[in-house]
Amino acid sequence: MYPSTVKHVFTFNRWLPDLVKAKKFRHDLFDRIWNPDLVINLLPLRERKEDIPHIVNYFLFHCGKKYIHKHALEKLIKHTWPGNFGELQKKMEALSVLTHSDSIEPQDVQFKDSISTINSSSQIIDTFLKHVVMGNVSHSYEMIRTPC
Repeated sequence: MYPSTVKHVFTFNRWLPDLVKAKKFRHDLFDRIWNPDLVINLLPLRERKEDIPHIVNYFLFHCGKKYIHKHALEKLIKHTWPGNFGELQKKMEALSVLTHSDSIEPQDVQFKDSISTINSSSQIIDTFLKHVVMGNVSHSYEMIRTPC
């Protein structure tokens, strides 16, 4: 057995002390994880538009894409991101799978309703299966392994 130190980072979309007072969060758990000296309040992504290019570049690097067209990036910046960071992450995952070149073009960036999202998921699965059937197993593995 090796000694180790474990640190946890918790994120919440509501103020945790208020949830404890309303008895919607366990007080004993709150006491174990809450440290008021280490609280970092971040604004939602829609209020931090200037961070979006940096986050997009991070995902580009991890998804194996080399370039995003200026107008494609503008579309990403203009979106309201109601799902915050997680929604941006999922959008970049989809773009990395559905675009077949090293770059993301403006026509690649589209925001759809939930019904269209189901079709988009089907496209991802179809693309994945096509790579497996065509023998490009290493590319298929990268599609499911990529952390982006």
